[in-house]
Amino acid sequence: MEFPGNPKNLELAARNQRPPQMPMYEHLINAPFMAQVLGEAFPDPFACDASDRRRYYDLLCEFYRRMTYDAVSFEVCVTGLLPGSGALLGESAGPIQNREDFEH
Repeated sequence: MEFPGNPKNLELAARNQRPPQMPMYEHLINAPFMAQVLGEAFPDPFACDASDRRRYYDLLCEFYRRMTYDAVSFEVCVTGLLPGSGALLGESAGPIQNREDFEH
């Protein structure tokens, strides 16, 4: 599969160097929107078998390829798996509340 974007643009920008073209990058596009654009539903990658997970990532990459992005982004919030988590969603106080916490 040919990828029309140019990952080098993003790499140069990340290195604080001017790329020949402004990188085309989007951080976190939700699956329902991508499914609407592609006209195909995405399987849930966390509640399916290996072939459906493969299909999920094939569709994810296909979306970014068709839209000519320079990179494919993927993010999953795993903080719920961590002990004492919840600060990112405002469910609990974070571990650093003051200077003393920070120094500790």
